[in-house]
Amino acid sequence: MDDTDKRLLNLIQEDFPITAAPFAEVGDRL
Repeated sequence: MDDTDKRLLNLIQEDFPITAAPFAEVGDRL
């Protein structure tokens, strides 16, 4: 996972606090 992915995931997490499981699902969709 590169810095851009981390930045995007951080933004998503701020808007939608989620656990690791849904977090992984979001990553799979991207």
